[in-house]
Amino acid sequence: DREMTLVRTLEHGSNVWCSSFADDGSVLVTCSADDSLSVWNLKSEAELKKISVPMIRGCHVCPDSSLKAVCFRQRNFLVYRISDLTPTINFHGHTDGVVYCRFSPSGRLLASCGWDH
Repeated sequence: DREMTLVRTLEHGSNVWCSSFADDGSVLVTCSADDSLSVWNLKSEAELKKISVPMIRGCHVCPDSSLKAVCFRQRNFLVYRISDLTPTINFHGHTDGVVYCRFSPSGRLLASCGWDH
């Protein structure tokens, strides 16, 4: 058994839906019930960027540390650059809410799942 210790608490304005670390451990991306997407510097514990993303439900940092984050919304999901939180790709195709999404280990594929079976 491994013992774990709480090291930090980063404050959001509401409940946090999801969080994801960059592979290099430098940043943490979080999304919250207050419809915000935040990027945190883990060394300084500072919030680097924060934007409003209506109906956000999750986020995941690309494992190849290319500093991209994914956020999912009602029936689509977006890929954002972490550096400036601008959307780069908008994926459509679900007929109901998207609830989970993950990059493949190579960072070249993206899988999503939702309430539409």
